[in-house]
Amino acid sequence: MISEIRFKKEELYDRLKGDILLGRYTERSRLPKEVDLSRELGVARGTLRNVLDLLEKEGLLVRLRSKGTFITSRKEKRETRKILILLDMNEKADMSWPSNYILPGIEGAAGSGTQTETCPLQFVLDMDIDSGVKFLQNSNAHGFVIFGGRFTGNENYILMLQKLGCPVVMAGCFPRDVRVTGFAAVRTNRREAWQDGVKFLKGRGHRHIATLTYACLQGYEEDYAAYQKFLEDEMVYRPELIKVANYNYEEIRGALENLMRLGQPPTAIMCYSDFYAMHLLRAAKELGVRIPENLAVMGYSGFPGTEYLDPPLATVDFHYPQMGETALRILERSSEWFDAAEQTSPPDVVIPHEVVIRRSVQTGRLENTFDK
Repeated sequence: MISEIRFKKEELYDRLKGDILLGRYTERSRLPKEVDLSRELGVARGTLRNVLDLLEKEGLLVRLRSKGTFITSRKEKRETRKILILLDMNEKADMSWPSNYILPGIEGAAGSGTQTETCPLQFVLDMDIDSGVKFLQNSNAHGFVIFGGRFTGNENYILMLQKLGCPVVMAGCFPRDVRVTGFAAVRTNRREAWQDGVKFLKGRGHRHIATLTYACLQGYEEDYAAYQKFLEDEMVYRPELIKVANYNYEEIRGALENLMRLGQPPTAIMCYSDFYAMHLLRAAKELGVRIPENLAVMGYSGFPGTEYLDPPLATVDFHYPQMGETALRILERSSEWFDAAEQTSPPDVVIPHEVVIRRSVQTGRLENTFDK
């Protein structure tokens, strides 16, 4: 059934695109209403709507609210901007990578006049610089989006993009990446986001707040001294409550076991990511640690599925879809900063984060009110 639906969608796409390119529909003419066109073509309205979305992204038509769907003029089609998204396909297969949640924001924001296309990063990783530049030039892209961060500036695809001389936006990167690459950026203030998660737990009365982290601290990277100072300033520092674990269930379960064996175990835990927190919730259930009665759990980053966990997971949401939309808008306005007559620094846009409160943290503590 699925293959049948996919075939019908592809068949309809080919048919409508051919009709437009061959001039069956004249430039700037309005298509029939969706209900009439779907009946004429013998397809469901949902299938037609999906195909019209694809044709709009290619710049072949434009959809105006309350007015209808119009065929684009040849001049408008020539001016369509192509944005090439370089995506590591290994990340695509791993749900924990932010690119999986930023990408839909990019694609969803592309309307008439902008075409997005995903290119596997692996295509250029093994090329020498000149070959990679030629490959990227042949894509005829007006701009590029890349993901990740902590760039050294010596990565071959970074050197290719610098030599190519086109606008580039890094989505979900780190502050120093802007200085290293010279590219535009859209990102989160990771340090402030992490601090706000800890401060929320403290505000709920927790004074024994554990940190479950990867070796590289969120917002602090390898600067453990700065993180210690933050915890000391908040009066919640206990070195034994900082646990480093790789992203796998056994290590995260082991870290939780060690924490709960302490003479004074934590009452709350700040997790390196929502995916660390998912492993932690599973381990807590197996170990008989009640969430949030025994231990409040805060995630970090805003994975879309956190509200469906048991219990629903509180998190510091980075608003990844908004990050993707903003990355596209930066490229669409690249003439204001990349091609500007006056020298202009590339944008470095910080998307506001949000502490999202859910069941996993909805138990407060009163112990501190009795301290003298």
